Amino acid sequence: MTEMPFDLDKDSVDFLESKLHAKINPHIETEKDMYRNIFYFKCCALQDENLVGDVTESGFAVRDCFFDKAKADILFENVYAHATEFKDLTEKVTTATDPAQMEKLMADFMQYSESGMAAQTMTLNEFLTPQLHNINMEGRDVGNAQIMQTASMQQFSGYLNAFPDLAKDMNEKYSDMVVKACAEIAPLLPKDADKKDYLEITAKHPKEVLALAVMAQTLAENGRKSMSSISSPQDLAQKCQLPNIMALADKISFNDLSGSLKDTYAAAKNNDKLKTSDKVSYMARVAGEREY
Repeated sequence: MTEMPFDLDKDSVDFLESKLHAKINPHIETEKDMYRNIFYFKCCALQDENLVGDVTESGFAVRDCFFDKAKADILFENVYAHATEFKDLTEKVTTATDPAQMEKLMADFMQYSESGMAAQTMTLNEFLTPQLHNINMEGRDVGNAQIMQTASMQQFSGYLNAFPDLAKDMNEKYSDMVVKACAEIAPLLPKDADKKDYLEITAKHPKEVLALAVMAQTLAENGRKSMSSISSPQDLAQKCQLPNIMALADKISFNDLSGSLKDTYAAAKNNDKLKTSDKVSYMARVAGEREY
């Protein structure tokens, strides 16, 4: 297993961005970051299958998550949580000694075995490497590309079938985040702005827009309010792709919006770049890291 933190190579990033139609944060800092990117590769594999599934009244479907990074994120949160819960349950089953406790644990294990193993296959059963392609001494590719060979809708259906209301639940939480992001970014927009132009961007990148709003609030508290305004929809889209904004966005959770925003705000406050005493503004310096 590759030690963290590490960065994905350009080939891995380019591949994921081309398939998920959004910028990818290449910096892998935590295990959750690693498993999220593993899940991205799995989603790319599922794009090639003939996908079917129920669609909610708003048009949100699970299959949408395989083609869209923001929606992949909300599906990942659910799959990863179930995978870790099932892993913990499996460990408890193997260590339990009390007969009554064992009976209860085994009942839970049997109930969730199919969905739990499917969730683990989509996340915990793989490792991420820094390279898209890495040919070992036996001539086998052990890079990130091989992850896509381990995902199929037949296997993943074991998870989806266990949660028939998943699409509806995800749609509600996704919509909640979009509404929250619109409200938080509104004070930064020009007074005469047509909100519809900004809503389209926010609907596609709600976590990044929220992260940008959090950073703007932090900048304002540090006396740099003038650097936090948004001049146009294009400006909003570009600032959502700043490396530090993308890193903050990965800390925001659809399933725990309020709590994760507090953590994101704390991370923004503790950002070393905000503690520097030089006279060059934070946003100006980070803008120099843009690659577009």
